[in-house]
Amino acid sequence: ELIGVHLTRGQDDIIIVTQSGLAIRFAEQDVREMGRVTRGVKGISLFGDDIVVGMEVIKETAELLTISENGFAKRSDLTEFRVQKRAGKGVIAMKINDKTGPLVGIKVVQPEDQIMIITAEGVVIRQDVSGISKQSRSAQGVMAMRVAEEARVAALAKVVAKEEVEQDAEESTADPENRED
Repeated sequence: ELIGVHLTRGQDDIIIVTQSGLAIRFAEQDVREMGRVTRGVKGISLFGDDIVVGMEVIKETAELLTISENGFAKRSDLTEFRVQKRAGKGVIAMKINDKTGPLVGIKVVQPEDQIMIITAEGVVIRQDVSGISKQSRSAQGVMAMRVAEEARVAALAKVVAKEEVEQDAEESTADPENRED
């Protein structure tokens, strides 16, 4: 199933992360152009019952934020994820165990961003990204949200700053002939 769509510039790197904590980073040029009704190409090789939980476009100065079902989260430098060929098995993005639970979401963030963490029961918290510790890609993270015994984190959303909304509005109304895409 389709889990994400992002606009790219033709020269970006893409990162795909699975619930078992594996991530692959590859150049978007590795994905050939295809028609609307085609199947596409494999981004990451999945093992067993693993699934993809997120896909993001890499911004070199940003960080990768990962969050698990039991509320563990961390930020990691995107430079820790080497560029590979697509369809590989990837590298560890977060250490997953019984304590953390499987990964449920990822976002490419800046320290000044804010995120919302949402549980399956409908509890939502808003938090500064800078409040989540920065760790190596193979660490398990720290508790970002305490969840009840039977509760679980279901989703992660980045809060869009007012300046970003205004900038996007300006870009969408700009003359298409003068845009750099």
